[in-house]
Amino acid sequence: PQTIEDKNIFGEPIQRKIIGISPLGTQESAHFGLIGSLQYAADETKKASLLIMQSIQKLITGVVGADQIAGVIGIVDITAKAANAGIISLLFFTALISVNLGVLNLLPIPALDGGHIMFNLYEMVTRKAPSDTAMYRLTLGGWVILFGLMFLGIYNDINRLLG
Repeated sequence: PQTIEDKNIFGEPIQRKIIGISPLGTQESAHFGLIGSLQYAADETKKASLLIMQSIQKLITGVVGADQIAGVIGIVDITAKAANAGIISLLFFTALISVNLGVLNLLPIPALDGGHIMFNLYEMVTRKAPSDTAMYRLTLGGWVILFGLMFLGIYNDINRLLG
């Protein structure tokens, strides 16, 4: 095997061994029974969830730039490309978006379900509810973060279209 310098999905340099073959770019069908299908779906959901958590970590640590965040325009573009690639690609992408929303919804940002879980855990530990003022300010801060990310995604989408 020959070792080459390559990049992973996050753009980080990695060493990879190759043996002179490459994928054909064709799709193969795999057939599963009911139980096999459920197991496959669970495995793919777990992989996607871990990938999303790694992506969030790499965004926070700066390994992946904020210019990689996509907004609704980018999502529509990728959805169109997935649809052009075929129904299987579109279904996989739709499932990935669904898992992505589920994972992001669990982040401890007060406007999201993860924030509500955080408030409930706080109340369980301290045996008292956070003050209305604290909840209001934290929730407002959560909305600022969410709208900031949304506008950053749209800004990045427009930059990709124009440049």
